[in-house]
Amino acid sequence: MPHLKCNGINVYYEIHGEGVPVLFLNGLSSDISKKMPIINAMKKYFKVVVPDIRGSGRSDKPKESYSISQFAEDVAELIEQLSFPKIDVMGFSMGGFITIDLALHFPELIDKIILVSTKPAWTKPEKPSDEAERIFHSTDISEKLLTDVFNLIYGPAYRKRFSAQSYVKERLSDDDPQPLHAYLNQLYACENFDLYEQINKINKPTLGACRRNIRFV
Repeated sequence: MPHLKCNGINVYYEIHGEGVPVLFLNGLSSDISKKMPIINAMKKYFKVVVPDIRGSGRSDKPKESYSISQFAEDVAELIEQLSFPKIDVMGFSMGGFITIDLALHFPELIDKIILVSTKPAWTKPEKPSDEAERIFHSTDISEKLLTDVFNLIYGPAYRKRFSAQSYVKERLSDDDPQPLHAYLNQLYACENFDLYEQINKINKPTLGACRRNIRFV
């Protein structure tokens, strides 16, 4: 299994498909296995490079606190070690936070960015809804909670093709479930993320997409 030592931890990654390289960065608590429908759609057109973010999947899950800037440093080292002169980066939700940080602090590594269902700060330009906050802070894993998570993070187009039941079944049978400390560390990293005042400094071509408008082909 491919791992690289990046920023002091072992980062697991996979590469799928051929073509222009695109780095895909996952959301809160998610890992490569949870986004295979998206990766399988993308790999028809691109070489998709996808890591498990610190605290997720088969990457290390240290107990010390995390930050979005730390995730960005992990990913920057991964890009450098894979010897891509520049790469397009697509970030989903928390992965969008990381993409914004990368574009601001490691612009030399990036060509273009794609931001999906994300924003430049946890609470700006608007706070998460009370329902979203309830779901994010629920730690008693159950069928109902996972169904709520599915309906929160995926839009109608995705839900037409993939059912909540299949998502729940996959999560409950996970061979490598995320430890509670790693989930909470990722959540706190998100809650402390705020680059709202710096977003206008990004000078990379940028595509933004709301989850409700994502089309899978």
